[in-house]
Amino acid sequence: MTRENIERELDKLTLELARVKMMDEQQACEFCNSDSKAEAVECYETEIALYKMQLEELDEEEAREESDGLDPAFSSWSQVLGMFYKL
Repeated sequence: MTRENIERELDKLTLELARVKMMDEQQACEFCNSDSKAEAVECYETEIALYKMQLEELDEEEAREESDGLDPAFSSWSQVLGMFYKL
């Protein structure tokens, strides 16, 4: 799933969660086909957390790709080489 799709779905879920929170118990149960409003809210919050985790994973992956293979513990390749050679 692309970043754009994840962000779009996350926005949609966030809006739906806000909508469900404003509903009374019966409306929320009917809208979400759940046994309780609390259950519906919990499901939305769980799904939102999963999408946020996917975004974080994408961010980490992009950061690794941008680092040109440099371990994030080092600020430059010269620092890495300095461990093995006197520069």
